[in-house]
Amino acid sequence: MKYYLQAGFGEPIGAEANELVRSLGFDGVRVGAPRNATFSMRAILQEVAQAGLEPLVVVSTLDEALSVPAGIDVEYLNEPDLTATPPDVYARAALAIQQHRGRCWAGAISNLNGRGLAYLDRVLAAAPALERVSVHRYPRPGGNVHRAHEGFGSRESEVAALRRLIGDRLFGVSEFGYHTGKDAWWRRRLTDYQVAERVEWEWRFWRRMGAAFATLYQINDGPTNTRLDRYGIRKRTADNGNFNGPLKNVANSVVRTRETL
Repeated sequence: MKYYLQAGFGEPIGAEANELVRSLGFDGVRVGAPRNATFSMRAILQEVAQAGLEPLVVVSTLDEALSVPAGIDVEYLNEPDLTATPPDVYARAALAIQQHRGRCWAGAISNLNGRGLAYLDRVLAAAPALERVSVHRYPRPGGNVHRAHEGFGSRESEVAALRRLIGDRLFGVSEFGYHTGKDAWWRRRLTDYQVAERVEWEWRFWRRMGAAFATLYQINDGPTNTRLDRYGIRKRTADNGNFNGPLKNVANSVVRTRETL
């Protein structure tokens, strides 16, 4: 299994940040296609390559996919089950990307729950020739790694349901993570240590489940103390901009996991 980190949303993050990611033991980074003409796909991918990392590029159109050099994996859309994208429309577009350039990870469902798996089922029914499937997996409130989603008896049973849908296709986890922010459904917060402990468990779990890769969300904390801004492997301070904060304990989770293999 390869270890990835979400480290870009359509803009270069700088050579120093990519080199840091590599030094922390990650194999690659999941990045977004450029959001506007200010940045280029070439600039984003060049700094990733210079750091010796493998990119996984999230694209939203066939043209974006074709702008990614051959040999680099792309993933079509992000959590389409949470948008108004009909599964059959998604399936046709993902299949077109696969046919034109190969190596397209499709699905990108938001979670291994009933909603996400039902959406994926309809995608694969509409395009059975899709070869690679990507999924996200986030915990229920409280951050318990062992607590399965509603309707499943265990984490393993979630993956078993996924495998029944995908058959012998490869699958990868293009997002998972734990945060230290305030949870609207849970009064307590996870500490940095607790997040690191859970992430290391997830690395081992997905390796055991046979995932081709797993992607930790994400490189940086944001400016607020809310849930979405506290998934980073490094903190953000008032005067440091986006990319210079001190590392959290979870930053070394890949190194510690590899040491236990």
